[in-house]
Amino acid sequence: MTDDRAQPAPDDNRASADDTHAIIAAAFERGKRAFEGGQYRGAIAALESATARVNPLSAWGGEIQLFLVSAYEGGGDRQSAQTLCRTLTQHPDLETRDLAKRLLYVLEAPVLKTRPEWIVEIPDLAAAEASDERLQRGSSATPRQPPEPQPWIPEPVDPSLVNLHDNRFIGVALLAVALLGIAIALSI
Repeated sequence: MTDDRAQPAPDDNRASADDTHAIIAAAFERGKRAFEGGQYRGAIAALESATARVNPLSAWGGEIQLFLVSAYEGGGDRQSAQTLCRTLTQHPDLETRDLAKRLLYVLEAPVLKTRPEWIVEIPDLAAAEASDERLQRGSSATPRQPPEPQPWIPEPVDPSLVNLHDNRFIGVALLAVALLGIAIALSI
């Protein structure tokens, strides 16, 4: 009796691996975009999905998990971030291990207290009153063109302020040049 079920061809395993790689890559990209956009919950969900499918001991798996550590921290789950980061300090990939050690050092650093005078509070303009048209309208005025630069015209000099008398400098300078010329001519 023969089995009617189709046996997977060798190429089917390759296609399955390519599909898995594409799924992991897509989840990783979604996680990175969400993380960079400050959407940490979405980043955590996408990165956890990618981590569940990737070989966690590969270099790529380590990279995904490092992003997950950062997403945990950004989302306020410092304990999960530290736990995963401690695990990654034992990762087989050297670069992942080194980055995890550096990141763990930052995660375990004490939180510094900030003084109120160090903080700048930015007002929420969404709550601005609707009656204040300047805040609602924005700057719709056309930008002013800078004035064209005027050509520089020197101020006329008053001839009565100019020293027109010979101060003997020109005569001394001509004499020095003549003596220097004679000395050079005689040495040749």
